[in-house]
Amino acid sequence: MYNALVPGFSEVLHQPSLPLSVLRFGAELVYQGLLVLPFVYYKPSFGWLHPLIFTVLWSLAQTYVGEPEALLAPVRVLFTPLHPELSHRGLVGFTEPAVAWTLVKAKGIQSLALVAYYAGFFSGLRPSVLRLPFHEPRQVPLRTILLVGGAFATFLIAVQLRGGIVEHFISLGQGRQRAIGGLGHIGVLIRLGVIASVVWYAFDPKAGTNPLYWGTLAVSLVSMFLWSGSRSDVIFPLAFLLILWALRHKTIPWGRGAIVGTTALVLFGGLGALRASTMTGEPAWEIVTDLQISRSLEFADEQLERRQQNPGGGYTAIVGRVPKDVDLLYGRTYVGALLFFIPRALWTEKPRGTGSYVNKYLYGTTGPVELGDSPPEVGGIPSGPVGAAYWNFYIPGVVLFFALYGIFHRWLARLYETNENALGAVIFLYLLVGVGVSPNALVSIFQDIVLLLAVLLFFGALRFPKITRN
Repeated sequence: MYNALVPGFSEVLHQPSLPLSVLRFGAELVYQGLLVLPFVYYKPSFGWLHPLIFTVLWSLAQTYVGEPEALLAPVRVLFTPLHPELSHRGLVGFTEPAVAWTLVKAKGIQSLALVAYYAGFFSGLRPSVLRLPFHEPRQVPLRTILLVGGAFATFLIAVQLRGGIVEHFISLGQGRQRAIGGLGHIGVLIRLGVIASVVWYAFDPKAGTNPLYWGTLAVSLVSMFLWSGSRSDVIFPLAFLLILWALRHKTIPWGRGAIVGTTALVLFGGLGALRASTMTGEPAWEIVTDLQISRSLEFADEQLERRQQNPGGGYTAIVGRVPKDVDLLYGRTYVGALLFFIPRALWTEKPRGTGSYVNKYLYGTTGPVELGDSPPEVGGIPSGPVGAAYWNFYIPGVVLFFALYGIFHRWLARLYETNENALGAVIFLYLLVGVGVSPNALVSIFQDIVLLLAVLLFFGALRFPKITRN
């Protein structure tokens, strides 16, 4: 109701003459109604971490951590309009009625994706699940420290080869694709320390009271952020610890959740401001070292204002201009995702994520635009999972991909029911949060699952099956 009513109230109060306001409000109500259906038919047997429920909660959490000022929208809307005008950087030359119709169409396609997802989940298809052989892990703290130490050493060597930590971090101001686009394998090795730290928490109920654990986690998170500049690389693992606690105790830790949420808000703004400061040529380390909370929230507010000027982000631009002005990608970005393990140094023409194509071909361009064969050498503008499926395979692709996504979530729920232990919890968590419809999600989950399995084998929680010979 929050997401549905606030935009409509804004236009009724401040901008009643904007085109298609009633239709856009109705489309938003339909989408939000479909989104909350699992809560309407909620059963205690579901639990808050059931894929149907958690997917919505996780999406909302990401939204409000990324846009903390959105929580104040019901108050701000009394004084200022939510969107000053109907315009979009990816729809240059579009009239206000054309932008309005694009927003209606975009919301309709999102609603169709949700219907396909529910159809897949409740289709009755029941892929078989495995009972994973869980072995009690050995020397978890020591082995975690070894992995984190190895990841930290990799980080130090890599940044030293790039001129030092400061020079490397400044280079991120040009965009991650330009700075470390061909060094994905280094990032994977550094992420190994983060995953090992999360697994330690999953296997050791007393890890949360161990100062050594928090020191190890801090080293891994700082290394990961300084390498990639990605705030989610810091915030998501903290959320994972909260989810693992909930799975272990079978209850939602509302108090701990509030603490983690508040911390995430400050981190999102602070780390974002720190990353943005690299564009000046000198990182503003004092944002973090002096804990400048006000500056962190100011940065988050600035980001919110920029996003309000481009409602729907890259996804809206895709719906408005594909395939009329720009041709379909025909699976190009998914091929790049599935072949992520091939280094870009060996395959220079390997496609990039959908966001890079949004930035190059949709933002700042007008009229028909021809897709080039070479991958865009620019930063990405998020397209969202629906946008990625739509640009690659149009509406049939959206329906097919989200139906498969629903089937996968049905299988995932049964997987955890069959393996309700620490091993099942950590695998369930990474699959639940990591698997998605967008190409970027596929790359991340492939990498994370390979690393997770490697950590589990190293800890002894999983073992290679013994081969017997007759």
